[in-house]
Amino acid sequence: MKTMLSFVAVTSVLFFVTGLACAQETSGVSRVFLMDTSKSGPTVTQMPDVQWVKYDSLKTGIDSKGAHLATLYSVPNSNIQLAALKIEKGGYIALHTGPGTYPMYVAAGKGRATFKDGNKLEYKAGDVIVYMPNHYHTHENIGDEELLIVFTRILPLIK
Repeated sequence: MKTMLSFVAVTSVLFFVTGLACAQETSGVSRVFLMDTSKSGPTVTQMPDVQWVKYDSLKTGIDSKGAHLATLYSVPNSNIQLAALKIEKGGYIALHTGPGTYPMYVAAGKGRATFKDGNKLEYKAGDVIVYMPNHYHTHENIGDEELLIVFTRILPLIK
C-alpha cells in the first residue's frame, strides 16, 4: 500500500509536469525524465522520446477522429503506466470502456464526456477525472485548441 501511495504522489506531480511539457510541444513529442537514487546519489535519466500513435478505429474497434495516444512511462514489473491522450479541435473518441482505473488530468483544452446513459460532463484544463473499471464513456474536444489529457492506466493484474 505504501508503494501505491508513493506512486500516486509521484504521478500527481508527473501529471502536472508532463502535462505542461506535452502542451508546450507543437510536434506532439515531449521529454520524460526518470528521477531515482542510486548508491552514489541522485540520478536523472532521460527516457526515449515519446511516440504518439494515431487512435486507429480499425485496430481498436472504436470510432475516432483526430485522436492520438502515447505511453509516457511504464512502471517496471507492474500493471501501471503513465499515458497521454491528444484530441484535435473537433475530434473525438466514441463510446468505449477499459478494464482498469484511469485517473486523468486535463492538461490543456476543453472536452466533454458522454456516458452510456446519456449523461454528459464538460471538463477543462486543470480538472481531474477518474474512470473506474468498465465505465462506458466518450471523449470529445469541444474547445478551440487541442485537448490534452495525461492519465495513469492502472490495469488488472493478469495471473
